[in-house]
Amino acid sequence: MRGRVNYDEENLRNIYVATDINGDNKVEGVIVEKVSGNNCQISVKPPGGQWLAGASYYLILEPGLQSALNKTLGIKTRMKFTVE
Repeated sequence: MRGRVNYDEENLRNIYVATDINGDNKVEGVIVEKVSGNNCQISVKPPGGQWLAGASYYLILEPGLQSALNKTLGIKTRMKFTVE
């Protein structure tokens, strides 16, 4: 799915951060929100204001994530990131 995300609060629940590739261990308190003035980006803020240095996380996009045109992602997508 490329392009704009439907920024409905319910839809944004399809985006979260986990400590494992399958998304079973969600990081509680992560804030996912729209980037003001940009319909193609989201902001993912860590709990307590910072990620744990040296830790690896996975940004998980669930198959039900909808675009602004109501098209769903269709597959679970994972993106690994490591904090330096």
